[in-house]
Amino acid sequence: MAPFRKAPVVVQEQPRRAIVASAARYTFGGAQAWKGTLPAGDRRWQVEAWRHYDMCGELRYATGWKGNACAQALLYAADIDPDTGRPVGPSTNPKIIEIAGKVLGGPVKRPQHIRTMVLNLEMTGEVYVVVVARKGKEVDDTWLVVSGTELNQSGGAVEFTHPETGLPTKVGPKDTLIRIWNPHPRLQLAADSAVRALLPTLREIEKSSQNIAARLDSRLASAGAFIVPSEADLPTTDDSEPEETASLTDMIFQSMRKALSDPGSAAAQVPIIFEVPAEFADAFKLINFESPLSKEIIELRADAIGRLAAGLDLPREVVEGMGDSNHWSAWQVAEETYRTHLVPILDVISDALTAAYLHPVAEAAGIPDVDTYMLAFDGSALIGEPDPLQQVLELLDRGLITPEAALTMLHIPEDYAPTGQDKLVALATQLVGRAPTLFENPVLQRILGFAKAPAAPAVEAAPQEPPVTASAAPARPVDIASLAVVHALERAGNRLLNTQRLKAEYADVPRHELHVKLRPDDRHGDLLQDAWRHVPELADRWDLDGYCRRLIAVGLPHDTQALAQWMASRGQ
Repeated sequence: MAPFRKAPVVVQEQPRRAIVASAARYTFGGAQAWKGTLPAGDRRWQVEAWRHYDMCGELRYATGWKGNACAQALLYAADIDPDTGRPVGPSTNPKIIEIAGKVLGGPVKRPQHIRTMVLNLEMTGEVYVVVVARKGKEVDDTWLVVSGTELNQSGGAVEFTHPETGLPTKVGPKDTLIRIWNPHPRLQLAADSAVRALLPTLREIEKSSQNIAARLDSRLASAGAFIVPSEADLPTTDDSEPEETASLTDMIFQSMRKALSDPGSAAAQVPIIFEVPAEFADAFKLINFESPLSKEIIELRADAIGRLAAGLDLPREVVEGMGDSNHWSAWQVAEETYRTHLVPILDVISDALTAAYLHPVAEAAGIPDVDTYMLAFDGSALIGEPDPLQQVLELLDRGLITPEAALTMLHIPEDYAPTGQDKLVALATQLVGRAPTLFENPVLQRILGFAKAPAAPAVEAAPQEPPVTASAAPARPVDIASLAVVHALERAGNRLLNTQRLKAEYADVPRHELHVKLRPDDRHGDLLQDAWRHVPELADRWDLDGYCRRLIAVGLPHDTQALAQWMASRGQ
């Protein structure tokens, strides 16, 4: 359906939400001259921004990340709640659905157009959409996305560089030109973007990179100069042919050239050997112009990249290359990232296309109450589903749920849960995973089955019952509790050693006995904070936290027998 043509208007922001962009819809009529006027602002900063896009990998990756992420969102026609102005779900009006289905070239071309629009809005703060009117009833309108730097106006004609052919193309009398831009807070008709404020930072990245590259490419910085006395030369004989005679300098140069042609060969590593008179030996000198890469330059570039990461409207780890996803992989982003960084720019595009295209075309098609429809994006496919296992384990570690509740939430049969000796082994394995030094404990080795059986006697003994090996002896609950106590006291000891002087002074004292030598005070805070996060059920059952706090308060060392009495007094 051909775009509805009316007088040039500037579409105001929609009251349903606060957006940071506007759209202007310029139209033509018959043979009339162009009636709209393109903004005549300063585009030099936009040209420079695109230059940095081509040179700075961090900027290109970050903006490409955002563009590719937004391209995965689905555009659809939605009904609007008259009270809230928010979309309430997909529209059921078949004509509205048909019009929305052709926006931005349909589902095939739409993702690439959205990506290009997001890149332009991120880089220069504006983008132009050209809707080329169809040439026949069986042909749909053609949608083109053009950068603002590719448009110019001469007289009554607007010309742009065609993104598919690269040829200068004029906007026809039946075509529609839509401008979408982020208004500058002071000059509303001027475009604005985060990159504009980061241009000085991008210049620093460029110049520091050029400085580093120049040092690496410098011949003097890498090779230096080799001084050979002019009197030194290779000896010649009377029967030497002129063309066979070569100077010493030529011989050295030829040897170096052969080594450079194949730097991986052994010849490249072997020194050049020649003989000269003794009086010339000290005259051979190598002058080294080596200038190591300045640490300050490298730090300057790293600092500039950090400021670039902080200034862009993106999660910082995306710019610094520490994100889990890259822009070629399947998109899964956190819900906070989606709502904070992607939804605003998607709202800009949907609002602009709604006001500048959907509503005028719907009116031309005779659809009543066009203000009750809008274009909206669905980004649910972008948001990664939370890992249920990780959530349950976190709740279990914090003591908010019981192990039985965790099994129920994960749909694991209770028969699969460890019991008896298996439960002690599982708990011991968990303790070793958190504190590997505990594996040296003989009791722990016995529980895990790594203790050695006693050696056979040297002399034949009288027949008796076979001895019970250490690995076969059942582990007692007090042994597991003792390991947890030692681990907790070690954490307390690490908090007591809060200075280098104390670490050196008490280097020979075991961490779990430091509370005996070094008495804590108010400056150390809670020494047992989070000490039981991995064994909350065990600690609660026998009040191991109270046992450890009593040891720390009176300065007594941990003793397994004392712990057994403590546990017995609590019903064990």
